[in-house]
Amino acid sequence: KLFEQKYKSTVRAVANVSTVEFLQSHPNLFLVQLDTGSVALHPSVASGPPIADASVPRDEKFVIDELEQLIEDAGPVVYISSLCGKFIQRNGVSVTSITKARPNDLFKRHPDRFLLLGGGNV
Repeated sequence: KLFEQKYKSTVRAVANVSTVEFLQSHPNLFLVQLDTGSVALHPSVASGPPIADASVPRDEKFVIDELEQLIEDAGPVVYISSLCGKFIQRNGVSVTSITKARPNDLFKRHPDRFLLLGGGNV
């Protein structure tokens, strides 16, 4: 009902699926418990910085901005593997699939935004 009140439309009208189907199709965002009728934000979403606007293009700039926010939230030093895992949890896609580059190479291309510390840390 909250969605309908806020957007003056239904999930079905917007996404062409029921609300439950929509929530279940985004397991990286929502934890759905049908037996209790409850829905919660996935812990990776609830605990980190705000999720990026869905209308923002998923390109290298998006990845850089998102990684920077994740580091600020968890940092100041973060293990690259953990950072990339958090990125996948929040966005449902890997850094490499968007940038076509290994995360380490991506960090090297942006020394103005990231400092590689060695030992797999940034």
